[in-house]
Amino acid sequence: MNLIHTILKHRYTAWACGILIFILCSIPSKVIPPKLGVLDKQEHFIAFGTWSFLVVYAHRNALKAVIGGMIFGVAIEFWQAILPESFHRAFDWYDAVADSLGAVLGVGIFLLLKWLKIAK
Repeated sequence: MNLIHTILKHRYTAWACGILIFILCSIPSKVIPPKLGVLDKQEHFIAFGTWSFLVVYAHRNALKAVIGGMIFGVAIEFWQAILPESFHRAFDWYDAVADSLGAVLGVGIFLLLKWLKIAK
């Protein structure tokens, strides 16, 4: 359990997750592997939930993790709006909402685990 805690509390883990999200949201949609039965909004929700969980675990600031997740999600949508049309990416407010809800859930899970004394 100490190894898991060490990995989760390291800020580079959150940075790596954020970079991975950015890369996956930046590549052409035809390059992305099949979805395995998961909807696009669920992917956003899970990705940003994971990211915000890692951010709050490393930095211990729930409000900044939620607000950061919301800003990050909207920023990625603006980024996708300026990508070439051949990437088949576009701005989608519903993706930004899924990102924001995921960020709230990720922080909520951390707070629950902390309350249960599972997270350090």
